[in-house]
Amino acid sequence: MKPFIRFCLLVILILFMRAANLSAVSNDSHIQFKEIKVKTGDTLWSIAKRYAPPGSNYLVYISKLEEINEVKSALIYPGEILIIPVNDSQRKKE
Repeated sequence: MKPFIRFCLLVILILFMRAANLSAVSNDSHIQFKEIKVKTGDTLWSIAKRYAPPGSNYLVYISKLEEINEVKSALIYPGEILIIPVNDSQRKKE
């Protein structure tokens, strides 16, 4: 009987994890993109602080910025155009 219970628990766990993963993907579907022009003194960290969703991890947001913009280093320059992810609630505030 124990192997059957373990199997059932494993199936439930897998289904739960899959549901959580689908939920995370559906939250990403509300993300849109915006172009910003880098200003003097801007850093990826300051941009993350300004545009990352409340409560999010800035390092993860910076990684997304680097990936989206194909940034090879943390150096950005005034006048550069960056594409940043913003969610619906951030767009309503602007």
